[in-house]
Amino acid sequence: MEDERRKFLQQLLALGGGAVILPELVEAAALQSENATASKFKLERPITSRILRRETTKGSAVSSTYVELEMTGANNANQIFTTVSSKAGETTTMHMTIAAHENASDPTPIEVSEMTMVIHAKELDPNHNEISGTMLMPDGKVSKIGPMIAFRPTNLPNTDNMTDDELIARFLTPKLEARKP
Repeated sequence: MEDERRKFLQQLLALGGGAVILPELVEAAALQSENATASKFKLERPITSRILRRETTKGSAVSSTYVELEMTGANNANQIFTTVSSKAGETTTMHMTIAAHENASDPTPIEVSEMTMVIHAKELDPNHNEISGTMLMPDGKVSKIGPMIAFRPTNLPNTDNMTDDELIARFLTPKLEARKP
């Protein structure tokens, strides 16, 4: 599990320490979906996705993003991923809630899990960040990550200008297809 967390953080933070919120959400959701598969239900393929709400607020010192994403399986089970992320300087804080519903029309989830991350990403040069952070996992365990060096792509997409459908096609669909059994 520690290797999965490390891989997740490397991918997450390679995106710029919280600069692109949807890929963060997808990575965390994909990991959580794998864990939920072993619990009370499973999203059966094909899985449809839609962004229910997406907001970004940019101030002089802090930027915040709220994203709510729904994934529904062919069996009508669904998961709603809600994330609130804020970035102030080199520190990004992200809180994620995942509500699993056995039936998409049922307003009461059968399982809710939460995860909080506090990440410090210091830019070493235009292509590398030094990353350290803390993750509070749904099982209550606390993981310390880093410090480690992460490659930061120079061609980060500007998700602010993408529609919800473009975001799903670009980031979520490839992740779901890659996880086919």
